[in-house]
Amino acid sequence: MNAALLSLKNISMEYSNFIAVDDLNLDIKKGEFISLMGPSGCGKSTTLRMMAGLDNPTSGALYLDGESQLEVPTEKRGMPMVWQNFALFPFLNVQKNIEFPLKMQGVPSEARSKKAAEWIERMGLTEFAKRNISQLSGGQRQRVALARALVTEPRILLLDEPLSALDSHLRIKMQTELVRLHKELGITFIYVTHSQSEAFTMSDRVVIMNQGKVQQIGTPKQIYRAPNNAFVAEFIGMNNLIPGAVLRLEDKTAEIRTDLGIFKARSFVGAQKDTPSKLVIAADCIHLDGSGEQKISGKISGEEFVGSVITLFIELKNGQEFKVQKQQHEVESLNLKYGADLTLSWNAENAFLLAS
Repeated sequence: MNAALLSLKNISMEYSNFIAVDDLNLDIKKGEFISLMGPSGCGKSTTLRMMAGLDNPTSGALYLDGESQLEVPTEKRGMPMVWQNFALFPFLNVQKNIEFPLKMQGVPSEARSKKAAEWIERMGLTEFAKRNISQLSGGQRQRVALARALVTEPRILLLDEPLSALDSHLRIKMQTELVRLHKELGITFIYVTHSQSEAFTMSDRVVIMNQGKVQQIGTPKQIYRAPNNAFVAEFIGMNNLIPGAVLRLEDKTAEIRTDLGIFKARSFVGAQKDTPSKLVIAADCIHLDGSGEQKISGKISGEEFVGSVITLFIELKNGQEFKVQKQQHEVESLNLKYGADLTLSWNAENAFLLAS
């Protein structure tokens, strides 16, 4: 296994009235694209700021290639940041904005002009090189911000919700651009976002945080299919959770008693009989035709249409809301109506237990 390029060891950030980051441990490998994700106030941006040297942790250590960075000033760490609001200089044109970091490094005028021009061409900004920042669209400003951060060829690029100010079409386009740049340059990207689609689309690994603590670290597939606690399962948003208690354990299968009935599921390590648990079923693993082994009934209470995917909201007999995610053509073929009765089903292999 490759040694970590950047290591955070027992990092904490405490203010007078709250703990923003609590005993965080994280190793990031060279060339990795890793995203920090969680609700507002979970500590993800504070973690990024500590990496950059903009905030000093209350305790813990931060190592770059095995060398402590706590006494290294921001400008010496070689970890530029792309901000949510881009933070471009309005009094400089595109060319001068991109040249600026090179100027701060003492690069001669001719050399920095040549280097900036290379990045202007690479980012498709040639015709805008002499324009003021105020004359650019949001997508063009984003490209300038990326070029300014990358012109010094850093080993690590920090990105703090850089796409949140863009419309949905531009966000998708810039996601593709970021993935392309990451692969071409081999730079380590550390990315903060609220957006599950951004994190899961681009990242090698995702770090889920809540109240300053890491809840889970894993690949997008691991986190989506096997959240390791109820917070992660609910935060991901497309999981259905049914509370209950373990009735029986057999090999790697468990039975759980709920107020909707008794269901089977994949067991988790350390599961014990009669302990409170939650049954988890992903929204896209639920059948609408009753073909699964385990069944519940409910009524359609709403739907959300996004492109070719529809999320149906189903009210169960106990008042709980269930989510079912299907392709548009699957739902349309059933000719479903608001308030219609439905039998939902799933297979035991697609359900698993979480300890409460």
